[in-house]
Amino acid sequence: MARSFAYTIDNPGALLFPDPILSNRDPTSTDRAFSAGQLWINKATNTVHIKTTIKGPVNWSNLSSTGGVNTFNTDSGTAIGAGSAISMLGGKGINITGAGSTVTVEMQSAFTGDFQFTETAAGNTETLSATHSDNTNVASDAEVLVESGGTSGGDAQIRMAISGGKQYVAGVANGVTNDPFRIVDGADLEAAIPFFEFDPVDNEITESVGRQVFDGISGSFAGSEFKREQGSIQSIGAGTSDVHTYTLPANSAVNINYNYVFAKSDHSSAGGGRVTVQARRAGAGAILIGIDQMFNEDDPGAPGITAVVSGNDVILRATTVAGIYNHVATADIQPILTNI
Repeated sequence: MARSFAYTIDNPGALLFPDPILSNRDPTSTDRAFSAGQLWINKATNTVHIKTTIKGPVNWSNLSSTGGVNTFNTDSGTAIGAGSAISMLGGKGINITGAGSTVTVEMQSAFTGDFQFTETAAGNTETLSATHSDNTNVASDAEVLVESGGTSGGDAQIRMAISGGKQYVAGVANGVTNDPFRIVDGADLEAAIPFFEFDPVDNEITESVGRQVFDGISGSFAGSEFKREQGSIQSIGAGTSDVHTYTLPANSAVNINYNYVFAKSDHSSAGGGRVTVQARRAGAGAILIGIDQMFNEDDPGAPGITAVVSGNDVILRATTVAGIYNHVATADIQPILTNI
């Protein structure tokens, strides 16, 4: 077979396509008697070198180390190149694009699946924020949207929890009539009894708490905040039934206005009124100061109502009669605990 030769500066009469040199070592700068483009294969290491210089100091380039990436280490596993290529593909919520010599990794604007931030270093705060830096336009809002799939879907909610402790959920309860906004103590927005609920259809706010506190007092008067509580009971037969109890703290005084109503179970008899009671406690045991009451009923034989003091307690007590009666009272409580 005929072979082609070419004239080169460093080696006149060189072969155009010389056979590769097969050796058990890498070439060195002393291996000069070869034309530019000569391949050298180290059989011991399976590496390929090429002579890249024409004049001057001899240079052999290692094609095995500079010709491409053979493996790509990841957080989980190692990718092995197929031919001369390793593919970098986006996963859940991640989009990877390539153009020219640049690879761009971006989070998709519509993220699919769970997304979690985790911090383990003590003293560090993990923050998820939505920030809009413009301060020139009232429409430059910063918004976090929590949205469920539709009226037949689940709730739109935010859950806050202390590991091993309390947790609360706030959101739109899609499975509850009128889709109210709720805050509940627990993990289930629909099953737990909400301590706050806003019904957008009936335009009502419901607070299902044992005590409502209006805290407009601070400093030396802390502890003297106005409180509102409710009590209820069902009485069966003659006797007494305690509708509401308030325990006086040590060294305090209180004025309580009770708004009271009762009704027989079949509503054949009903009544109600207001009871105002004052009491104080200087040490052990409350002392009754006075009672004022206004009471109406449509049956002279219906239950009566009064306030008594027992131990450290102020008690709204119904005197019940034969039959089944339901009693409800709302107590507006104004204590004073200061000692200045």
